[in-house]
This record gives sequence, structure tokens and C-alpha cells, in this order.
Amino acid sequence: MANASLLPDLQKFPALADVPDEQLRWLLEHATDETFADGTVIFKPGDALDHFNLLLTGCVRLDGGPNGAGDEIMTFDPYSTMGVLPYSRLMKADSFGYAEGDVRWLALHRDHLKPMTQICYDLTAALVQQMTNRVRSFTAQQQQTDKLASLGRLSAGLAHELNNPVAAVTRSTWPGH
Repeated sequence: MANASLLPDLQKFPALADVPDEQLRWLLEHATDETFADGTVIFKPGDALDHFNLLLTGCVRLDGGPNGAGDEIMTFDPYSTMGVLPYSRLMKADSFGYAEGDVRWLALHRDHLKPMTQICYDLTAALVQQMTNRVRSFTAQQQQTDKLASLGRLSAGLAHELNNPVAAVTRSTWPGH
């Protein structure tokens, strides 16, 4: 159980701005307070994701590569939510999660999500809105990635088409060819 004195911290989360205090207190009663030292690997690909997390301090960097050497996917800053949300089908991590700075978060186990949906309607609505925002953000990011990949393929094809005639002209201008 997390400390009830953390209520003012929960009120700083943009996603929880309109959630009544009694529902935030319910969240505090059922969440655990966890800390990770700077540089800790919090999770890795394949690990079970069983918690909804409210990041209080530090940052969590998601990275697709082993040993932190891959591509950074995104960074969660203080007062961000991450992990499993109500009605989410997320089960396993597909990236590494690294603590940047000393991380402190509140973790609500997925076993509490169903009772939460039956008791804390405003909290549930706020978290479902978070999930909707994540889907929109991911979709927009994926569309941008697809556009850049198409542009790269177009550029490569254009460079190839321009290079062939240039190579022929260059060969014909060299003496002895």
C-alpha cells in the first residue's frame, strides 16, 4: 500500500486532474510504492507487464536494443502513466525499460483493475482516455515512420535512375573507352 500523503503528487498527473480525491485515495490504498536506482534495467523484452505505473520521479527510457545500445523508442517523464491500463491486452514487454535518475513510481497490479472499473468510474474513464491517447499517438508515429520509409525508397530509386545515365556519360567521356 502506498503512503496516503502522496495524494498531492497524484493530483499533479495531467491524466488524473479531474479524478475525485476519494478515487485517488482508493488508488493509493491498492498501489505499491517502488524505487529503482539510476541505470537499473526495470524490464526487458518478454517480461510480464502486470502493473499500471504512475511515475513520480526520474525518467523511464524505453529502448529496443540490448544493453541500452539500440534505438530509443520513447522516454516517460515524471507525472506520466505507463504499463497496463484497464481493458488493455498488453501482457509482455517488447522493449527494455531503463531508469534514468532515481525512479520512483506507484504500481497498481492488474488484479486491481477490474474492481477499480466497478468502483472508481472517473479514474477508469481517465485511464481509458490515456489508452485512447496512446493508440492515437502510436498510430500517428507509425504513419510518420511509414511516410519516411516510402520517401527513402523513392529517393533510392530516383538516385539509381539518375546514376545510370550519369555513369554512362562519365564512361563515354574517359579517354580509352
